[in-house]
Amino acid sequence: MKSPLSRPAICRHAYWVFSDTGGILSVQPNLGDWVHRGQPIASLRNIFGDLIKEYLAPEDGLLIGKSSDPINQTGGRILYLGVPASEGEIKI
Repeated sequence: MKSPLSRPAICRHAYWVFSDTGGILSVQPNLGDWVHRGQPIASLRNIFGDLIKEYLAPEDGLLIGKSSDPINQTGGRILYLGVPASEGEIKI
């Protein structure tokens, strides 16, 4: 049996980050990437390519899921962020 390439991440909880306006969405990090608080994670542009809003990571976490549809409506999902558990929270 092959061993995994990396250790699994154990998350305390996870949640979706939603847009507060519509536009053409581009999510920068890839699935499985770690993001840090304040890091740019997505941008919304209008049909002319003008930047409407840039979204920043609300806290450190692991990108578990993300929107793949470039057309995003107000309240649409941007990405699913897993918040890592601290060593003391891990019970196996």
